[in-house]
Amino acid sequence: MDEIPDLTADEKRAFGEVIALLFNFEELMADLFTGYFTKHIPDQKKYFYLAWLLWAYIRHKEEGARSKRDLSFYKTLSDVGVKGENIVTFNYTDFFDDVTRPGNGYFHGTSKGFIRFGTREYVTNDVQSRNATTLPLMAAFIQGLQVDWKKHPPDVSLPAIIPPLAMKPIICTEFLDRWYRCGQIIRNAKTIFIVGYSFGVADEHFNDLIRKGNQETRLIVVDPDIESVATRVCQTLNRREGNLRYTRIVDLECKTGDRLTFVRAKAEHIDCSRLTAIIDQKE
Repeated sequence: MDEIPDLTADEKRAFGEVIALLFNFEELMADLFTGYFTKHIPDQKKYFYLAWLLWAYIRHKEEGARSKRDLSFYKTLSDVGVKGENIVTFNYTDFFDDVTRPGNGYFHGTSKGFIRFGTREYVTNDVQSRNATTLPLMAAFIQGLQVDWKKHPPDVSLPAIIPPLAMKPIICTEFLDRWYRCGQIIRNAKTIFIVGYSFGVADEHFNDLIRKGNQETRLIVVDPDIESVATRVCQTLNRREGNLRYTRIVDLECKTGDRLTFVRAKAEHIDCSRLTAIIDQKE
């Protein structure tokens, strides 16, 4: 879309829909994840293999990108000194430092843990899993997992990650505690600053926390396509999109109004000074 000049807002929105249909890996994961709980062994095996492939891919790409952390929004969070207790993330990766790392903020889980589904034990301190930072070590860890599909329920382990789902099955009580804590963060917030999140239907659980958890807070959303995301947010929050007006904050184009601020930018373009200026801007 960036290479085609002069696209209208409607054309960009249409392109976005086509891209979502062609590359919706999350939907595939969600369908197979839901199928796991039907107790249909072939579907359970499909999700088992796909989930561990995704886990290995995430860990592999994470290690390759670690040297570029200083060019990312994670660096901005560190520069500002945001505490991890105030962060909610949908990423499975960990580029946080000791101050910004969320203790209960990994909404969809993390690639650093796994769940033994026979007992629903949430394992976060497995040394071999945490040290699996190369493909051979990842393969050795996965091969060493105990697997018995003949037991009822099957004795298998799965990565502690949940695909985006509007209705989330309870895989272990730790996730219930985590979602409650994330809801508390939202309820207590004076400002909610969002990057890299599209307010899609698949994340309706989180959307509802934003919708009902704190109707008085200021909501700031960073996205390259502020027209499309503004439409989705206004629909989610039952706000009139017509109340928004274009403005500029520092060197960034924005739409503001009715406690909402939409910033046209990518997350990595929000450095410390821009973040501070956006938060300090008055409507």
